[in-house]
Amino acid sequence: LSFGFLTSLFPQVIKERKLSELIENYERKNNAKVLYLVHKKKYVGIFGIPVYEFLEVFDAHKILKELRKLPPNENILLIIHSPGGELLAGMQIAKTLKEWKGKVTVVIPYYAMSAGTLISLAADEILAKETTTFGAIDPQIPVNNSKFFSAVDIVKVCVNTSQKASLEERVVCEVAKKALNQTEIFLKEVILKDKPEEVKKKIIETLLYTNKTHD
Repeated sequence: LSFGFLTSLFPQVIKERKLSELIENYERKNNAKVLYLVHKKKYVGIFGIPVYEFLEVFDAHKILKELRKLPPNENILLIIHSPGGELLAGMQIAKTLKEWKGKVTVVIPYYAMSAGTLISLAADEILAKETTTFGAIDPQIPVNNSKFFSAVDIVKVCVNTSQKASLEERVVCEVAKKALNQTEIFLKEVILKDKPEEVKKKIIETLLYTNKTHD
């Protein structure tokens, strides 16, 4: 390794050390464990090809592993910066946070989209700026093993074309209906179980059966 390469690492090392100190001080003063769920764009390879990170089951396993180390009544502060990702991973984390006995605070500095929004709804408290962005939580269904489409849009199209749809298209319609039904039940019976009915209805209408694009 060249001296120049090592020198370029020093600012990052100092920054990470400072961040670790800030987190340790916060945990000590507030009697809370700080966790984070951060996904960002990375550039890899000689040509700097962008790679986009997203929420995966791996993230859920990592968070759940950290939580298993803690007393069940310890307070948690979870920092989220994520475009979302796999619904299963989001559900695993959200269900665990909802059932956590200590206070759960979620901090979103910039955005928590899709499954990130779902996780945020499980918190006791959400801290965000006016410029923070949340996204719809309508499940995205793969079509032809390539593009992803909103389950809400697929179901709408199915209603209008059901008579002339192919077998594959009808199967995609059924999968979209199941995904929406599964997510709605999860919201009602797990994430929003302690909320008034009018709040449940409003959140489901706004974020699940949404009229907004997924981004």
